[in-house]
Amino acid sequence: MLNEHEHSGSLTRRVNVGRVDSLTLYEITDYELDQLEQGSPSSLQLNFACALLPLGIGFIVTLSTTEVNGKTYTVFVMVAVLSLIVGLFLLASWWKSRKSNSSIVSKIKERVPTESSVRQSIRPNTSQSNLEGNSATSPTNSPLT
Repeated sequence: MLNEHEHSGSLTRRVNVGRVDSLTLYEITDYELDQLEQGSPSSLQLNFACALLPLGIGFIVTLSTTEVNGKTYTVFVMVAVLSLIVGLFLLASWWKSRKSNSSIVSKIKERVPTESSVRQSIRPNTSQSNLEGNSATSPTNSPLT
């Protein structure tokens, strides 16, 4: 479907805008953007922990319910122990680093003042203006209130 302005090389697009009460923009550094883009390594650690722990438990259950002899027994014990050790290590590592992306986002959000703190900073301090006797900054004469 051709637009009537396509022959001149410029395309026109219709933009529909829904009005919102306010819009908050957050400035972030390149480092923060890179961190958010990479994501948290903790989700991968949790996935491997969730795979290795049941594997180790399954091998232990198999060893305790059946008779396994020789090299097979040794392999089953090694797989069970290694799966449990690595799974527990990954689970502990996930637990320690699970909030890295959340902390970056909360740090970014803290930079923007809340609406109530902005209102308080705009209003003059009435007790201080009354002490100084300055009627120009009193709440009744202030153009900001």
